[in-house]
Amino acid sequence: MAGKRKNENKGAVLIRAAVKGTAVSVVISVALVLIFALVLTFVPIPDRAVEIINQVMKIISVMVGTAAGMGASESMGAIKGASVGSAYMILGVLSASLLAPPAMPYLTAVGDVLMGAGIGALTGTLRARRAINAKTAARAAKTAGA
Repeated sequence: MAGKRKNENKGAVLIRAAVKGTAVSVVISVALVLIFALVLTFVPIPDRAVEIINQVMKIISVMVGTAAGMGASESMGAIKGASVGSAYMILGVLSASLLAPPAMPYLTAVGDVLMGAGIGALTGTLRARRAINAKTAARAAKTAGA
C-alpha cells in the first residue's frame, strides 16, 4: 500500500488531504459551537466577544483540520493547508447563507475564505517543516547509533 501511495497523482493526494482535513475541521467546528452554545446559556457574553470567539473557533478548526489532513506528510504543506482552509470556509459561508436569509456581506465572505486559506497555508507549512525536521532527527540518531 505504501508503494501505491508513492506513485499516486499529486492531485489525488491533494484532494484526499483537502477532503479529510475539511471533514475534521467541520467536526471540530460543530463541537466547538455546541460547547460555546452551552457556555452562552449560563454566561452572558457581549456581542463583540462572541464575534471574536467565533473567529478563534474557525482558526482552531482550520488548524486542526489541516494537521489531520496532512498527517505526517512533508510535501505540499501550504497548498494542502490552503485547500483545507478555503474549502472549510466556503462550506461555512454557504451554510451561513442558507441558514440566515440575509446573507453575509460579500467582503466578509471573501475575507473569511482568505483567512481560512492563509491560516491553512501557514499551518500546512509548519506541519510539513515539522515532519521534515522529525525525519532528519531520526536519520541523525540512526547514524549516530550505527
